[in-house]
Amino acid sequence: MMQTPVNQIGGAHLPVLEGTFLEHAQARELEIRNAFSKSGMWRFEKVLGHGSYGLTTLLSDKDPLNLREPRQVVLKQPLIPDADVDDFVLEAEALQNLRGHAHIIQLIGYTANVRDFRQRGGILGRSLRRMRAALHNPPENVFRALGRNQGPVILLEYLQNGNLARIVNKVHDNRTALPSRVLWTWYHCLVSSCVAMTYRKEGPAGGPLEFEEPQNNGVHYRLMHNDIAPRNVMIGEREPLDRLLLIDFGMARQGPRGYERSAEKENLYAINEVMLMLINPRRMTNGEESLRPMPWNGMLTLASSVLDEKEVPHLDPQLRLLLSESFRCTSDRRPLDRPTLAETFERTRRGAQKQATAYPAVVRQHESDAGIRGIIQTLILDADDEWD
Repeated sequence: MMQTPVNQIGGAHLPVLEGTFLEHAQARELEIRNAFSKSGMWRFEKVLGHGSYGLTTLLSDKDPLNLREPRQVVLKQPLIPDADVDDFVLEAEALQNLRGHAHIIQLIGYTANVRDFRQRGGILGRSLRRMRAALHNPPENVFRALGRNQGPVILLEYLQNGNLARIVNKVHDNRTALPSRVLWTWYHCLVSSCVAMTYRKEGPAGGPLEFEEPQNNGVHYRLMHNDIAPRNVMIGEREPLDRLLLIDFGMARQGPRGYERSAEKENLYAINEVMLMLINPRRMTNGEESLRPMPWNGMLTLASSVLDEKEVPHLDPQLRLLLSESFRCTSDRRPLDRPTLAETFERTRRGAQKQATAYPAVVRQHESDAGIRGIIQTLILDADDEWD
């Protein structure tokens, strides 16, 4: 895979863009740097990522007295303060509704316009705020530091292990293969994020996270992400690295009432495509060859990239079967036999519970805890963080 060219700006790296997008990115970064150079509460660290309309940066909590736990947060702003505000509002609403789900990026705070937090009051008022911040440095202090600017701001939890796009690239470049135990675990995480988008959680900021379960009460949130891709799936904790989180809900929209299952199917289909990329990225980069119909095991399926045992020889047969059924062609006589979200959730949960002893001796070392730790160290822990 070709890497996106980068351009160094103020010590950080942004993708090379032509014309006004790059100019807006440079101007926005300079505004943020200047704002936090005067803040006693938060420090600008670096640019994490950049899109056509938004800039994502990393902030750290200033705490000279070591009274608080070390904290870092992600700041997301539009490139142009008064552009695409509606998308930021919709993203913040979606993240608010999903807060508390274990496989969704956690919203820390949001404001539609940071100018509403401009510093007000005299010296005494500012001194009292600084004293309170010495014990608790709330997100409002980020908004206040940016108060001379304008536009919406979203604050998110920071995840330092990068995204799945990096893993796909490394698997491709190193011609390696992820253990089936890792694939099952990550598959279940991805499916869990789809389950999360079927019902609201609306948990408190900083509150406990709960693992998702399919709902049987008939109430559906009907959220369609519309941009599920390896770059928008982040890897969670450093250990045991068994939590993937879906990010970037800027294009997410609720499906029309009465089409709840359509949203589920669209999200699940996109998640399954991510799995094909993780298993065989070399085939998935070959354009039309990536989803070529192929007869297999009594069905016609688009999952041809994982069916050739010479290409992916040690893939768990049950995982191969599930993906094949999930990509059953609509021209097949039984297209409705594609597994549902609830069925996929249960099958991936069982797969994620497998131990190394469940696999043939020839791959048992590859599937062992020690083997997995080695691969994780190479693919994830030795990599620099990146959000874009």
